[in-house]
Amino acid sequence: MIDHASLPACRSIEERPEEEQDKSEELLADLRIKRSDLAESLSKLEVETREILLELLAEFDRRYSDIAEADRSHYTTYFATVCSPKLAIAQFM
Repeated sequence: MIDHASLPACRSIEERPEEEQDKSEELLADLRIKRSDLAESLSKLEVETREILLELLAEFDRRYSDIAEADRSHYTTYFATVCSPKLAIAQFM
C-alpha cells in the first residue's frame, strides 16, 4: 500500500520546508491568477452565447409566426373558395 503522505507532491504546503513553501505559494499565486482570468473569459463567453441564443430564438419565433400566418391565409382562401355558395352551385350545373 502506498503512503501518500510520504510522497513529496502529496504533502501539504505547511509540511514542506520553508523554501519549498515560498516556491509553492508563488506557483499557486500564478495558478490562481490564471484561474481567475479563465473564469472571467468563461463568464464573457457564457454571456455572449446567451445573447446569441436569445437572438436565434427571436428570429425563429418571427419566422415561425410568418409561416403560421401564411398557412392561415392559405386555409382561409381555400375554404372560402371551396365553401362559396356560388362555386358550389356552378359545380353542379
